[in-house]
Amino acid sequence: MMSTHRPGEQIDGFVLKELLGEGAYAVAWLAFDTRTNLEVVVKFPNPELLADPQLHARFQRERALALNLDHEHVQRAIPAPAHPSDIYLVQEYVAGTTLRELLNQRGRLDPDEALEIGRQIASGLAYLHANGIVHRDLKPENLLVAAGPIVKISDFGSAVSLGVRRLTWRHFSGAMGTPDYMSPEQIRGMRGDVRSDLYSWGVIMYELLSGQVPFPGDTWLAVMAGHLQANPRMIHELDSGIAVSPEVEAIVMHSFRRYPEHRFQSADELLSWLADPERVSATVLDISPEAPMGEGQPTTTRGYLRQAGLVALGFVAAIVVVVVVAVFAR
Repeated sequence: MMSTHRPGEQIDGFVLKELLGEGAYAVAWLAFDTRTNLEVVVKFPNPELLADPQLHARFQRERALALNLDHEHVQRAIPAPAHPSDIYLVQEYVAGTTLRELLNQRGRLDPDEALEIGRQIASGLAYLHANGIVHRDLKPENLLVAAGPIVKISDFGSAVSLGVRRLTWRHFSGAMGTPDYMSPEQIRGMRGDVRSDLYSWGVIMYELLSGQVPFPGDTWLAVMAGHLQANPRMIHELDSGIAVSPEVEAIVMHSFRRYPEHRFQSADELLSWLADPERVSATVLDISPEAPMGEGQPTTTRGYLRQAGLVALGFVAAIVVVVVVAVFAR
């Protein structure tokens, strides 16, 4: 999509300087806040989004959630004027890069650096969960890294407040996320809970330490099938040059167990293990192979893809329903 704004344009005291990025839901600009003389990020919803009540609600939800957050490892939102002339979200500007860009540059991270980044992400998740918020789309693209490194969780477009009613049909909105980092329960169309974020944390840590995701695939169908059916290889088996300790490896592998009840049950529990990895052992944290998820338990690639295909058909059917409803509602 093309941004409808231009560099130098001023909106309610925010002077747009540089286009930072365009996504399916929003356009982000680096801007100068004339009220504070600080650089900020101004995020505008995709113009097409405004015509869709469900997607518009997603943007409004992100803005409402962000304004109530204040933690060192969560990107802060900045209140806009009382009567804004446009619909937008203002956030603190984090000078640095995204974790994705860092991975693209380095391939994989030193284990100590990866562990420090992991602790910060887990700390941010613990804060979000304590405030009743599940992110649901945690991935390297949504993690901002400043010098230090200091990591901040961003992008709450897929987040949900626990106990709040659903905004859209369950099977269309409940599994929002990115296939490489989605928990099996999200892939199966469930809303997910705090343990879903911990699953994503584990996949991210696996990638930071190894340079690859645990369930690679040429298509998103194959990736989804991996989450549901395959058992990941241990990190140290991928490359003899990976110097990850058995204790840290066990924490990471345990965090993205296939079945939610087999994982860490809270970010606070995860943080307690990260604070003292030396007390970890294979008898304490289960990292044994798990049974495939779903009826039939296929054991071949064809079987995996067939089951993932059924899930995919559900998503496609949901999208068709939403599009048809939107067309006839106009």
